[in-house]
Amino acid sequence: MKMQKTSSLAVVALLSFMCPMASAQTVRIGTASGKQGQTVSVPVTLTASTSHTAALVRVQYNAAVLESPSLTAGALLSKTHMPDSYAPAAGRFNVAVCPSSGMPSLTAKSGTLFTLIFRIKTTAPIGPSPIIFTAVGAPGLPSSDLVGVAGNVVSPSAIAGSVTVGATAAQDSWLLYP
Repeated sequence: MKMQKTSSLAVVALLSFMCPMASAQTVRIGTASGKQGQTVSVPVTLTASTSHTAALVRVQYNAAVLESPSLTAGALLSKTHMPDSYAPAAGRFNVAVCPSSGMPSLTAKSGTLFTLIFRIKTTAPIGPSPIIFTAVGAPGLPSSDLVGVAGNVVSPSAIAGSVTVGATAAQDSWLLYP
């Protein structure tokens, strides 16, 4: 009996690694690289196993490195989906994506929701600068949420991103002369 119980647990453990959960949803902030003064594009993507109609994403970044972003709609947004953004404070940016009416789903289950467009400050230090999900600000608002086509709220996994600031051509040349 003990061997059968152990075998059953091993099979369940193996299946849990082989078969992802049906409700696995992930919102990911991408990465970008650029030099001081340049503009970079950071995609925000969704990987989902079910259809969704709306999304909320709240990010935090280092305002000493990056200027407040603008955004462009991604391939997941249909013509009825309207991205709305708001910068409540330096270093924070909120984006809500929802249809103008009804509950139509996004164009696919996975892909780019929108792209954040940052300008790297000319005084930015060289190196990586994280862009993270944040719940700072309005009480009770999560750092990210999705709304299913049935109106159900889904809390996805959230993966942070970054912008890496590289040396300018002038800085590169100075590296040759110690």
